[in-house]
Amino acid sequence: MGIRDRPDVQPNRRDTDAKRSYWRRSEVVREYVLWRADGVCERCGSDAPFARVDGAPYLEAHHIRRLTDGGPDDPRSVAGLCPNCHREAHDGLKREEIKAELERAIHLVETALESSQGTNPRMTDQELKTRRRWFHDWHQPSKVLVRVNRLMDDAGGEALFNDPGLKYLQEAWVAGKFGSAVGANAVRLVSDNFPDFEMRLGDVVHSVEITEADLEDRRRGDEYRNPRVRNDPVEEWAVRAARIPAELSRVATAKSKKGYPQGTQLLIYLNPQEFGIRHEDILGSMHAATAAAKNAFAEVWVLWKDKPYRLWAAGKRVELPNGG
Repeated sequence: MGIRDRPDVQPNRRDTDAKRSYWRRSEVVREYVLWRADGVCERCGSDAPFARVDGAPYLEAHHIRRLTDGGPDDPRSVAGLCPNCHREAHDGLKREEIKAELERAIHLVETALESSQGTNPRMTDQELKTRRRWFHDWHQPSKVLVRVNRLMDDAGGEALFNDPGLKYLQEAWVAGKFGSAVGANAVRLVSDNFPDFEMRLGDVVHSVEITEADLEDRRRGDEYRNPRVRNDPVEEWAVRAARIPAELSRVATAKSKKGYPQGTQLLIYLNPQEFGIRHEDILGSMHAATAAAKNAFAEVWVLWKDKPYRLWAAGKRVELPNGG
């Protein structure tokens, strides 16, 4: 049962104590909106500035259309904002633009929460920029993964793999996964064309370019446009496994010709899943398959099944630990 279906939060206009009923609903709406925001400002994407005495993140409930102007006391018309965005929404020069931005943003969030059917409308360029902005600041990899997973859920698979404006979510997810795996203090996306992200290990900042190795003829966007249950026999696992070295070689060779700045590292996210039937064979092929990139990058890594494999450093082979 959704919040709007709960009888205890519906105003009882026949109740002689109507004001008490109204305030009870308002408090439930506020609590719901703060739960929905989950400690993240629903406008600028920043974390709550501090924690309340009870440990909850401090955000403020903002009525997109003021109650005094006839706005409904409904979660679809209320946003969880940081204090700065809340004041700007009321008193800022661009408050009308902020109002329109929040109306659409909250509509998208509520649509995603209320229904898992269909597709969500494409976010505007401004909304994409607003959400992306957070990833350009330094954050712990674990926080990046929490944020990006929420946004991926909101976007849905079809939009995620068909909308070029959402590619940054895939990059942020890889950055978060890799940063977590190698023990990075923080990661952030880079706004320039390259590299894709930076990673801070101790006092050293590393520039990392991402590329994905998948089956060249796979079209994930089409898979999400036309979802269907597909049989995946063991024989196909073996076929996919046999193709992995060639796919690694293909993307490593392509990246080696781009002329990235000195010191850039290459991270190949290896996507195909063979469910372990050729695991050791694939590990044994990684050095040869990525050799084309060894002199074009300071280091070459492969991220596979959430585990990082450092293959080349300064053009020299780095042996994998026993057991992969």
